[in-house]
Amino acid sequence: MTEHETVTKADVDTKIATHKDDASAHHAKTHDYEVYGNTEEVASDPPADAAHLGRIIRVRTGAGAKTYLKCCVQNDANGYEWIQIGIST
Repeated sequence: MTEHETVTKADVDTKIATHKDDASAHHAKTHDYEVYGNTEEVASDPPADAAHLGRIIRVRTGAGAKTYLKCCVQNDANGYEWIQIGIST
C-alpha cells in the first residue's frame, strides 16, 4: 500500500486471511473488522531491547498470581523499557 491509497474491506480481509494460519501472526480476526492482539504469556520480562519494541506481553509467575500487561517502548534516553499497561485483580 502506498501513502493515501484507499484500502477496501477486501484488501483487509485478504491480508488477514494470508496470516490466519500463521503461528507467528500477532493478531486474530473474530468477525468483520474485529481484530485483537495475540499476546504471549511469560513468567518474567524478556530483555527490553529493539527486538521487542512495540511487543505486548502478559507476565504471570504462576497459578494464583496476578497477570501484568506490559509493552516494550523506547524511552527519552533512547533506551528500552517495559511499561505496565494494566494488572489483573
